[in-house]
Amino acid sequence: MFGPITPGEREKSLLLLVKVAQIECFQQDYNALLQNKILSKKSKLLPLNPFIHENIMRVGGRLEKSTCGFDEKHQIILPKQHQLTELILLHEHKRLMHCGVQALVCSIRRKFWPISARSSYC
Repeated sequence: MFGPITPGEREKSLLLLVKVAQIECFQQDYNALLQNKILSKKSKLLPLNPFIHENIMRVGGRLEKSTCGFDEKHQIILPKQHQLTELILLHEHKRLMHCGVQALVCSIRRKFWPISARSSYC
């Protein structure tokens, strides 16, 4: 129970925060996907063909036949201008030693799909 945080605990915490952010920002879409209903035609997520996997909304249909790992094929959807999204982008920006927009977006999209990533970075 005590001691350093394990990588597994860190990942579970991140996924819980992502789930909370997704429900805050995409509540109608999240609920529709949970009930296997069709998203509204007005949904901003519709072009991403989203689905829920282990209570997390992910991008669907992209790179389906690729040999990439599951996270790279089906990135976790992050809401635009949410504090969690900004923190994830900032962390990655610092990890990549203050890289430019193109490098940041390329790196972040290996696991996440921030809505309007380029404008969120600026």
